[in-house]
Amino acid sequence: MARAFDARFVEEVVARVASLPENALPRWGRMTRADLVGHLLAALEFTLGEFEADIPFQAGPWTRKLLKLLILGLNVPMRRHVVFKDERGGALPLLKREGTLEDLRRALDRTKETDLRPSGPHPYFGALTSDEWKRLHVKHIAHHLRQFGVPL
Repeated sequence: MARAFDARFVEEVVARVASLPENALPRWGRMTRADLVGHLLAALEFTLGEFEADIPFQAGPWTRKLLKLLILGLNVPMRRHVVFKDERGGALPLLKREGTLEDLRRALDRTKETDLRPSGPHPYFGALTSDEWKRLHVKHIAHHLRQFGVPL
C-alpha cells in the first residue's frame, strides 16, 4: 500500500536523513549525504514551482503511459541508476541545489500542505496531478533512503 505524504512521513524522512553521518556512503551510486539533501530539495521545489529545471522528455508517449502505470499505479519499485539525458544523449548532472536538512524539512512541509504547481512536466511521466506528484515524491524519497540504508 502506498504511503501518504503526511506529517508522519515528513518526520520519518527528516529523522532518517539526520541519522546519516556527513560522510555516509550509498549502497549504490555516487551520491553523498549533501547530494541527497540537495537532490530531494530540488525535486520538491520543482513541484512547488520554486526551482527551474530544463530536462527534456526521456520517453515517448507510450513509454510514459507504461512507466506511469507501473510506478504510480502498480507500485513497482523505482530502478537504480536512473540518469537523465540531454537532447544528444549525454548524461545530465544530478538535479540538486545547495541546502540544509532544515531547508529539506521546510520543503517537505510545504509540499505536504500545498496543491502542487510544478515548474514543468515530469521528464518520464509528463503532466501529473498534485496527488500523483506527491505519490511520486514518496516513492522517490523512499528509493534514495534505501540507497543510503535507512529505508522507510
